[in-house]
Amino acid sequence: MKRIGLFALCLLALNACAQKENTYSLTGKIGNYNDPAEIYLQYVENNDVVSRSGKLKDGKFSFEGTILSPTGGRLVILPKGGKINNNRPYEESLSFILSDEKIEVNSPDLLQNATISGSKLNAEHRQLTDSIAAMNTKVDLLVQEYRKAPFELANSKEYALGVERRYQTLQAEIINTYMTFIKEHPDSYASVLAIKELEQQTNNINLADSLLKGLSPEIQNTDEGLILTKRIGTSKLTAIGSVAPDFTLNNAKGEPVSLSDFRGKYLLIDFWASWCGPCRRENPNLVNIYNWYKNRNFEILGVSIDQPTDKYGWTTAIEKDHLTWPQLLDVTGQKESVALQYNISTIPQNLLLDPNGVIVAKNLRGDALPAKLSELLN
Repeated sequence: MKRIGLFALCLLALNACAQKENTYSLTGKIGNYNDPAEIYLQYVENNDVVSRSGKLKDGKFSFEGTILSPTGGRLVILPKGGKINNNRPYEESLSFILSDEKIEVNSPDLLQNATISGSKLNAEHRQLTDSIAAMNTKVDLLVQEYRKAPFELANSKEYALGVERRYQTLQAEIINTYMTFIKEHPDSYASVLAIKELEQQTNNINLADSLLKGLSPEIQNTDEGLILTKRIGTSKLTAIGSVAPDFTLNNAKGEPVSLSDFRGKYLLIDFWASWCGPCRRENPNLVNIYNWYKNRNFEILGVSIDQPTDKYGWTTAIEKDHLTWPQLLDVTGQKESVALQYNISTIPQNLLLDPNGVIVAKNLRGDALPAKLSELLN
């Protein structure tokens, strides 16, 4: 599953309100790096990726400066020096929260193995993420148990229901852990990050809205708080029961096609890309569903977030996967991007519209899509 945008911490920010500047101090020692090794500090502020670089002497480094509010940051080490690429992930990197604290980052060898000290905010966030990671491990073990079960046992209704109940219990524990942390830390920037993760897992925009409003005004007005506020507003526009916003994109021939052209049919908007493995693995299922329902007042509209410069990869994937329904190319990362308009942060994702353009379901994959279509079309 891939994310859209710059490096993991880089999110589009709204213009910040007038805020006082906060001084940060970031020091540490990573292994025994020396020239030409270079270390970069990056964070997002007021729509811009701020990059600062420094030399390493016996692994030691130091950064000081001011920020308007806590923000997501990352450190990157280039062992041979050089210029950093904002769009590229690096093996020698560490994500953290940059705040007005005296933060220390130390590792005997590699940056990704570093420990962070001197920061209450990072400690709070680490405690939460460790708790969630432990519960996700239990989920993974449960899935493995089910996959390794003997055929007869796995197909036993009683066993399958038992596994489902255990799975739902674990999911409820994860949600409760997020909510407890958020309610107990209304003044913590980590709570904004927790709400963001919770919303992505549950797709419950009303819950995210309620939790965000419970945070202190200072935290709501951080860049990440304002981003989340905008995200919630956008999500409400594409919530189940809303009329899907109209858009116009070009097909492979360069011809403009509008969403409103498909009124009168049930329509699945499928967000995908040629480079997305899960999307490509889902395509054979979509092909079977399309061939079964295409003459029953049903249509699919593919919206690809492939780069315009990789049009060949996009059209090749369409042909190779036998995608015979209409396909459009989005302009990813631009203000007019349909993916941004529809709040699409991961793919594959889809929305099912009724003949009036009203969103009736989201993210129907596997057996869920034909089950829903059977319900609606019959």
